[in-house]
This record gives sequence, C-alpha cells and structure tokens, in this order.
Amino acid sequence: MKKHFIRTCNYQDGELQVLIKQLIEKYKPERILCFGRIRSSNQCSGCFLASSEDSVYDYFLLMITTESTRIEHQVQDFVNYHFTTGKITILSHGKETIYEAILKNSRFFTTVLDQGCLLYSSDGLFQPVIVPDLNPKQTLEKAKKHYEHRFPMAKGFLNAAMEALDSGHFNVAIFILHQVMEQSLAALIRVYIAYRTDIHHLGRLLDLCNCFLTESDVLFPRNTKEEQRLFTLLNNSYSAARYKDSFNASSQDASLLYEKVGVFLECVDLLCKNKLAVFEKEAQKQEPLPEVTSAVLEMEVCNG
Repeated sequence: MKKHFIRTCNYQDGELQVLIKQLIEKYKPERILCFGRIRSSNQCSGCFLASSEDSVYDYFLLMITTESTRIEHQVQDFVNYHFTTGKITILSHGKETIYEAILKNSRFFTTVLDQGCLLYSSDGLFQPVIVPDLNPKQTLEKAKKHYEHRFPMAKGFLNAAMEALDSGHFNVAIFILHQVMEQSLAALIRVYIAYRTDIHHLGRLLDLCNCFLTESDVLFPRNTKEEQRLFTLLNNSYSAARYKDSFNASSQDASLLYEKVGVFLECVDLLCKNKLAVFEKEAQKQEPLPEVTSAVLEMEVCNG
C-alpha cells in the first residue's frame, strides 16, 4: 500500500479549461483526471515566411461520477463537439465502480489514481489517495488471460471474413472484419493498460491506443482520402451492414479491407506478445505481494 498525493496540473490550454467548466456544469463529476497528453508541433520558416510554431495537444481524461450509470459515449460526443483544437479521449466511470475495480487489483484505475494529473475535484480538497501496489504476477496472468481469450476470436472472425468474401457476401465480410478489429483492439488495450472497453467505434478505440502507443496511427493509417474512405466504410459496417438497405460494399473494397485488417491483426498480435514478455520478466524478478482487502484499502475519491 502506498500513500500518494494526486498531482495537480494547471494546463494553459484555454479551450481545455473552458471544456472542463462545461463538463462540471453539465455532468457534476466528482473528479476529472488526465492520464495522458500528447503535444504536436508545427514549425514553419523561410525566406519569405515569418518563423512560427504552433502546438496542439491531445488529452486523455478520466471523469469520475457520483452515479454508476455509464455515460461515456454521450460524454465523448459532448467533448468532440465542444473541443475543436486537438482531440480529447474521455472515459467516464462511477466512483463505486472504480473502488470495486481497485479491490480486484485493477491496473488501469490504480495507475491513473496513482500517477494521473488532477484537473478538478468537486470538494476542492486534494487529500492523499491510498492505492495498492500492483502485483506483477497478477498483471501477467490477467493480461495473458485476456490475450488468449480475444485473439482466437479475432483470428476466427478473420477466417469467417475470408469465407464470406469467397462466397460473394461482401457486406457480411466487411461487418466481420469490423469484429476482427474490435476484438484485437480490445485485446491490445487490455494487455497494455488493463482497461475493459465496451466501445464499438473503431476510431475511438484507436484514439485510446494513442495514450500508450506512439505508433498507433501506423497500425491502420487514416491519412489519405482513400484510407479515410475505407476506414469509414469499415467503421460504419457495425450497424449499417445490418440495418441500412443503402449499405453496399464492392468486391474491391472488401478485398482491400481484408488485406489491411489481416496486416493489422498481425501487428497487434506482435505488440501484445512483446508486452506480455515484459510482464513475464517483471513477474519473475519480484516477489508476490499480499492481496488487498476492503479493510486496508482507502480511497478518498470513493469516500466522498
């Protein structure tokens, strides 16, 4: 067990500060923490051009609410609409949910509370939070369990997509390829940061990966108009392929997406195996830690 004063931050991003105020007014959260920030800089200079440098930030936020009702999808839509410079990926969970997860040795919530940056506290008090030390063996076991559960499904979906492609069911093939992406991304996020996601939107899943992978944009590029078109087709297939008569995928698009998703799956598989190897080394060199019980765990954020 360790006692930790949550680090407070005073980011100078004016739009972020405005957004935090809007979130407080609309959702009345207990706390808002930042667990990642990425800076992108654009520099320009030349004989006929004045030197300048602009910086844009992408943020990763956790909003802790009083109620346990899941609202993160509507919160994400709210953030996307109101934050126009950079990008914000926001997760929202009730304080009791977080408390229970930490009792079960949740690596994600323990790490965010231990190392995250506090942007807002409803009571204005920055009291210490006591969180458990993570057990390396449990970290390895849980990550391995989720990898071994998710990846066989992803590979099975890929095989099914090939069968649908061969039989000329192109809409079905693309819908199944969406499942390949979703399962493999869920595995990647579980292995790296131990967050259990129920997000179906592939763009939001990829955005979340940016908090732990600097090369996540390379996994499934969305830079050119053609790449964006194919990704939009794949992402929309989750509902459109089933419920919209207007959804009609071509043989060429289905084949291109099959190739891209197949390469994506191989890359994610390798990333997960490499991370599991790191966890295994950490587990081998550290002694197991005592289990955490509710009698010894204190969380100021969950006690109001």
